[in-house]
Amino acid sequence: LLYDEERTLLLRYKNGDKEAFNILINSNLRLVVNVASRYKQKCFNTSLDFMDLIQEGNIGLQLAIEKYDINKTCKLSTYAYYWIRLYICMSLINSRNVKLPVYKANYLDAMERYKYEFMSKYGREPQVCDYENDLNIPRNLIESIRFENYKLVSLDHTIGEFDQIPFSDIVMDTNFDFYDIDNYLDGKEILLHMKDYLPSRTYNIILMKLGIKDGKYGSDSEMSYKLIGDKYGLSKERISKIAREGFTRIRRINIKKK
Repeated sequence: LLYDEERTLLLRYKNGDKEAFNILINSNLRLVVNVASRYKQKCFNTSLDFMDLIQEGNIGLQLAIEKYDINKTCKLSTYAYYWIRLYICMSLINSRNVKLPVYKANYLDAMERYKYEFMSKYGREPQVCDYENDLNIPRNLIESIRFENYKLVSLDHTIGEFDQIPFSDIVMDTNFDFYDIDNYLDGKEILLHMKDYLPSRTYNIILMKLGIKDGKYGSDSEMSYKLIGDKYGLSKERISKIAREGFTRIRRINIKKK
């Protein structure tokens, strides 16, 4: 809108013309999208997506139109930018899975900008000492902010290639003895009858890991994840994940049979 057109619409709105209000909103939606796009990457580790940011920006825009003083010499868009940005930033702070104090959120923003510039210049992520030296932020505060900004995953989140398995089913149990198959499968013989229920790769990986060879359990041919990974051309972490998914499926099948 031209300056004079904007003034006319604002005068109409102040006099109770709702149509003028809608025109002002629609004319500044591009500004909302522009501001929201700058904060799109900060939706990480929050419950918001890009459309949520736009919605929050629209609320800020509406408030700016309501509060705008017709006697101001600046354009409405200049005044509205502050309110749009304020509502977007506040929504990001309030929607984090782990809520950060405002001062930590400001430090986090500074660290993210620094990280982008550092990676563009050096081609690697900055270390704690880089943040400490260049941003003058105490080391313990840097570590605290980075820890609190980790992405959280729901235990109900499903994963898996061949079955939708809840994440909670494959979280490592530090008290679990992987080799104690009696406790996990309710009997050594169950695994030998599960060939038709598992993908061949998964079945063979479990046999190699537990050292089951020629139908005999407890032989000396147990293999590490690394050796199995070398055989299949996969990382040991990937082999471990496949094995645990296989055990989870076996357990479910066994429960259903009972």
